[in-house]
This record gives sequence, C-alpha cells and structure tokens, in this order.
Amino acid sequence: MDDPNRICLTPDAYTVGWVCVLASEQYAARALLDELHAPPPTPRDENAYIVGRMGKHNVVITRPIGQGKVNAADAAVNMTRTFPQIRFGLLVGVGGGATDSPDPYVGKRDIRLGDVVVSKPQGEHGGIVQYDTGKRYPEGYKIISHLDKPKSALIVAANVLQSHHQFKEGHMKKYIQDATLKLRDLGMPYFGFPGREHDLLFRREYRHPEEGEDCSNCDRTQIVDRDPRPDDGPSIHYGLIASADLTMQDPKFRDALRKSEKVLCFEKEAAGLMDRFPCIAIRGISDYADTHKCKKWQPYAAVAAAAYAKDLLAVIQPHDIARDRAAAQVLEQFTHDLNEVREKFNKMSTAMDTKYRHEIMGWLSTLDFKTEQEDLLSRSVFIGKWLLKSEEFMHWVKGSRWQLRCYGEAGTGKTNFCAMVIHRLQKTFGLKRPVIYLYLSDDEHKRVKQTLDNLLGSMLKQLISCGPNVDIPQKLIDAYEGLGNGAYSTREIMKQAFQDLVAKQECVYLIVDGLNQCFPEVSELIKEYALGLVQDGLPLSLLTTSLGYREVKKIVFCNHCRKQNIGMYVHCDCDDGQFDLCLDCKKQGIICPKNHDGEEPYDTVRIEVRARNDELEEYCREMISRALKTGRDRRDERVHPSPKYNPRPIARYLRDKPGLVNRISRQIAGKAQCSLIIAQLWLQNLFESKEPENDKGVLRFLDKIPEKRLTAYVDERIAKLKRYRKENELHIAFTTLALIMSACRYLTILQLQHALALHSDQVIESTLNDRTFILWSANGLITIDKAEESCSFVRFFHGTLPAVLAKSDHHPFLKRAEYEMAKTCLKYLQDEQSLSHYENPTAYPFLPYALRF
Repeated sequence: MDDPNRICLTPDAYTVGWVCVLASEQYAARALLDELHAPPPTPRDENAYIVGRMGKHNVVITRPIGQGKVNAADAAVNMTRTFPQIRFGLLVGVGGGATDSPDPYVGKRDIRLGDVVVSKPQGEHGGIVQYDTGKRYPEGYKIISHLDKPKSALIVAANVLQSHHQFKEGHMKKYIQDATLKLRDLGMPYFGFPGREHDLLFRREYRHPEEGEDCSNCDRTQIVDRDPRPDDGPSIHYGLIASADLTMQDPKFRDALRKSEKVLCFEKEAAGLMDRFPCIAIRGISDYADTHKCKKWQPYAAVAAAAYAKDLLAVIQPHDIARDRAAAQVLEQFTHDLNEVREKFNKMSTAMDTKYRHEIMGWLSTLDFKTEQEDLLSRSVFIGKWLLKSEEFMHWVKGSRWQLRCYGEAGTGKTNFCAMVIHRLQKTFGLKRPVIYLYLSDDEHKRVKQTLDNLLGSMLKQLISCGPNVDIPQKLIDAYEGLGNGAYSTREIMKQAFQDLVAKQECVYLIVDGLNQCFPEVSELIKEYALGLVQDGLPLSLLTTSLGYREVKKIVFCNHCRKQNIGMYVHCDCDDGQFDLCLDCKKQGIICPKNHDGEEPYDTVRIEVRARNDELEEYCREMISRALKTGRDRRDERVHPSPKYNPRPIARYLRDKPGLVNRISRQIAGKAQCSLIIAQLWLQNLFESKEPENDKGVLRFLDKIPEKRLTAYVDERIAKLKRYRKENELHIAFTTLALIMSACRYLTILQLQHALALHSDQVIESTLNDRTFILWSANGLITIDKAEESCSFVRFFHGTLPAVLAKSDHHPFLKRAEYEMAKTCLKYLQDEQSLSHYENPTAYPFLPYALRF
C-alpha cells in the first residue's frame, strides 16, 4: 500500500528513465533509491512505474511485460510519452559474459561472474550490436548492425567514472553493501555475494547435463583453471554488448563473436532501445552465455549493475542534461524520419524482395506441380465421391498418425480421386490448411527430374507459396547464399525447414500420387521422412496413391460393440493383448477394462479406389457434354483452348439428344469394367468416328473394341516395363502374361505362383515368387479379384487385353502363349516330385489345372 506521506511529483519532474526486465533487477534498483515517491497518475499507459530520487536525479523505473527487444522498446516508448522530460535512459540488469575478450590495452579481458559490463562505442558500432541480423560466410559470421550510440553526456560520464574507479574512487562498493543489507533485512539474503567457489567456467565443448538446474552434477574436470582474484569486488568492463531475442547458450558461437566483434556480454533487450530511446546498457554478469546457466548469481549481478548505474548518475549533473532534448522529442523525430525512409524503402524493396523470393523458390525446385495441379483440376471429372464420405477419409482430414493409402488397379481413377480431394480441401479450408501435391510420373523424361532433392524442394516451395505471409526460413536463405557452416547438408536443412514450417500450420495436407512410379530413394522420402513427421505428431496428413491389390486383412473386431473387420481401431495391451475398440466406441468414451487410453497400432490405413458403374456413366456424360460445349464457344478459342476431345461429326450428331447420350454412357460404362482408362479410350474412339446415319449406328460402333488406342496404351506400359525392369523380372512378367492369356479359365494366384516356380529347380514354397512381386512385374496389366489366396483369381485388368497382346511383338512368349502353357503343364506333371503332387493335391494347386489342360 502506498504511503500517504510520500512525495508526489508531476510527470515533468522526472528526467531519467530506468528499464529493467527481471524481478531481481527491479528490487535492486528500488533498494538503491534514496527517496521513494508516490507514482503520479498514468492514464492510457499499461506500464507500472516505481518513481523516486537517486542522488540529484528523479528516476522512473519500469519493467516490461516480458523479455526481448520488442517488449523493452514498447515499455520505453510508453515511458517517454508519460514522462515527457526524460532526457536519457539506463538499461540495467544481468547478462551473459564473454570472458577472455581481446582488449587493446590489457590483452585478455578477465570477466568473472558478478562483474559489470557497460556498453561503449567501438569502431562502427554504437555500443550495442544486434547479432541476430548478420550473415554467415565461409570464413565466419559477420554482424550487420547499425544501432545508434548513447548521448554524449552518457559517454562522457562513463569515461569520468571509469577514471574514478581506476583511482579507487566512486561509491559503487558502498552502494552494493547498502542494497544487499537492505534486501537482507527484507527477507532476501540471496542478493549477497555467492562466493567465488560458485564461479565456475566450463570448457566450451562440455554441455550441461539435462538433469539438474545447478552444476552440482557437472564434471569438475571440465572446469577451466583461472588465477584467483585479489578481492571479491566487481570489475567494470567497457565495450560492445551483443543483443538478440534469443538466449545465447552456444559457447562456440559466443567465442566466435568474442573474437570477430570483441563482444563482452550477451543480453536480449538493448537492440530494441538504442534507435528509439537514448540510453546506455549496464549488465551484471550472471553466467557465461553457455548451457551452464544458473540463477544463483542473478540477484547479486543485478545489484552490481544497479550500483554502477547509481554511481554513474552521481557523475552527471542535472544542469548538464537540461539542455538536451527530451527523449520523447528524439523519439518523435526518429519516428517521423523513419516513416519517410520506410515509405521510400518499401517501394524499392517490394520489387527486390519479390524477385529475390522468386530466385530462392526457383533454387528450391524446378518442378511445377502447381500448374500440373491446376491442369488436373480443370480436366478432371470427379469420380469416387463415395470415398469422401468414408470413415477413413473423414478421420484422415481431421488429422491422424497414419497415412491414408489409396490403392487400385491401373486406370481406376486414382489421379482423378486426387483432384477431387484437392478440390474438397481447398474449397473447405482455403489457405488455412495448405495442400501440397506431388505427381510422381512414370514418364522417362519427368522421372529423371523428380529427384529426392527436387521433390523435397517442391514440398517446401508449395508450402511457402500457400500464402503471402509465409516467410522463407533464414536457414534456407543462408543455404541459398552458400553461407551454411557446413555442419548440415542442403537436404538436411530443407528437411528441417519443412518440419519447422509444418509445425506453424494448423494442418498441412501432403498428397502424393503414383508412389509406385518413383525411384526407391524418393519412395523412402515419403515412407520414412514424411510418414515419420506424421507419426511424430506434427500437423501433417499424408495421402498416397499407388498401384495396389486387395490383400488379406487382419480380422479385428470391437470388444465393445462386436463390430467385425474394423479398419481403424484403438488397441490396448491389456486383457492378454486382445482388447480392441472401434473409433465410434472410443468417441463415446468407452475405454478398456483397465482404464488405458490405448493407441492406433498401425501406420497405414488402406482404401481401394475403384470407379463404380454409375460414376463411369456420369463421367461419360460429362466428357460428352464438354465436347459439345467446346464447339459452341469458338469465340474463346484463343483464351480457352479446346480440351482433349475436339468436337467431331459425332459431337454435332449428339447435340440435343440427351437420351442417346445416356444410352452411350451406360454402354461404355458397362464395357469399361470399372476401368476409367478404358472408358477414356472408348470415348476417344467415339469422338474420332464419322457422323453416323442413325442412333443404331452409334451404338453399333460402340461394339467395336478401340483396338488402336488400347494397343497404344498397352505398348506404352510394356515399354516402361522393359525400361525399368531387370532381366529376371522381365522373364517373370512375360511368362505371367503368356500364362494368363492362354488359360482356359482364371488361374488363382497360388496356381500362377506354382507355374512360375517351375523355372527354378523344384516347386517348393521357398521358390514361389511373392504375389506382390508378380503383380508389380506386370506393371499394372494384371490384377487380383479377391484377397484370399485360395480363391483369388488373377486376370488382366480388362478383358480386351489378350486379343491386343496376341497381335503384339513385345516378346516371343506372347506369340506362342498356348505353347508356353502346354510346356508348363507338362513340366509340372513330369516334375520329380509328381508323386507327392498326387498324394497331397492341396499342396500343389496347379495340378488340377495341368491335368485338365
């Protein structure tokens, strides 16, 4: 409670501003006031003030709401507005020492805990250097800092006081004794001198152990030996103080700045004040700017700094500063000049920043998935809408610690599904949740460019481009300029930058289309790095598409509602490891009998992408509609080029015949057999046809297989197969195609595996090719109908392929497919273990087929 007998002066009576950040710094300053005043009213000012007299000066003490240069600057600005006659400021508190700093007069500067460092202009610096605005060159780090220097009255006074101290004059030691005694009487004995036995300087290579707040567990053999001091009084050092918003805990960087810039001390507020508030920084040393930070020395260091500040004020006469402009006037002029400069600078820098940003983005990646994404959205017809309503997809959108793997046969519309997902996410969330899209092409020319670094750079590029307010991380700028310290590769820097940017977002969606088509190292980028970020809990949702087939699922049922075959669930290792809970029951608050939370024990949730018949009909109607519209909009041809299907005579014939369009769509959808690519080929064939005589002529034309286009598609897939597969893989691929072509009925996957195993010495389980390998080797031309091995039939992805392959020249096996099947059956029957085949036919599933061929 304020004492009613205290003096209450007007704000104009105070001429010195005192800024401190920590409570201990404020207590030390207050303890050294010769007279405590009642604070005057301060309307429209959020600062709290302690006012009083120190020697011949009326002083205002304020403490910002937090650490850092922004908070200090805000506090100083408000103080000068409320107390308009303040002539200068004192920034008084604690800091981290850079001991053994070079000095032109005394060689090495022996800075100890409890000493005081005072900012003093050196060379091109005004006493404070902002060390987080620099550039890292191969030869070292260079600070780029142009902060103002203190008023001449403060510099002169500090020089005079330095002389006094050299001649053992001044009253600093007395002030320290007075303050520590006063604070001890108030129940704060920890402001006293801690003792030199607690002044420990460790070698810079030795880090503080993670456990323990003090250094009692530190290795004493790592302490640097130093000569004892003759007395315990603080030494005063004058020179540069380094300031930044970060806390210096890197002794190697500390020593580098000590060597290159002759820095004596590190702190966090002065850089925010020097250009706005004419002041001098006074810092008591409470640690050595390393990992061994201990608060034991902070109270005493705060008292030592405050004692020096009081001694400095004793040198300055009030009439000497009365002629100086008030800090508020300096601030007002500075703000006016700064606004003029800023306005001119902004006009020039905007263009420069845009160009520089563009250069960095081009350096990150040459890939342009944004254009590819826009093209994909413009030409896609959304199929698979039912997938967007699935429980798996909705759970993925909300965020999960697993990837959503969307698999399917070749040509089932996985890329179209990606377009639909992107459209849904962008429409729902806009820029709040960025969407990153990677299309991993199997095109030879595109594939060569889609390297790991290029794709990683594209992920960064798209994330940075998601909004105008996303800054390029400084570590990327340094890497671009070649200023890295060599400790990390550019790839590691990009990974860390991507991780940091993702962490700042509400959610980021990464959609990777065609994961099976990339180089192995690129696949690892997604499977290990991206999925690792997901599993680490970062706000990243990963969706991948790839060729895939139905697999046997682990049968899981909910122990509460008994729902069967649940795809997403929470597992708990209690109850003999058998307790599983579906997510619906989890949302209702159901938990395991032992009250465990449980976890989702998987990193991937699979969902099949398969075009439904009604969706293919809708697709056909939409594509026909687009072709008809293109013919009507010829006036926009230069601005909006025609889509893939240019209108031909058939398009003119189909105008105003919605019934016929529906019949065509149904017929093509039926012939497509759930394959989007086949529907596209049939449509292309239709649009290339001549104008029919009547409706029946159109429908009869659809009975013709689009052999030319289908052959081109198959040729393209086989060409890629030959390009990327090894010799043994090619042998498996073409043998597989020949056997499926000539089979008089569908083969099961087990029958196919046994037939292929004849090419080894014997048919045993160890020689059977893995089903995934067989399907992969055929590059999407074959598929499996069911997951269970006993009844999983292997077939071509469309029934027209046998006729197309029979006419091809890709491999001799395809020309003589029936011969290859007959040879395989005879060899199977002649196998040296054939008697075992008859005795145990279930172990030799190809036997029934071979006997009936």
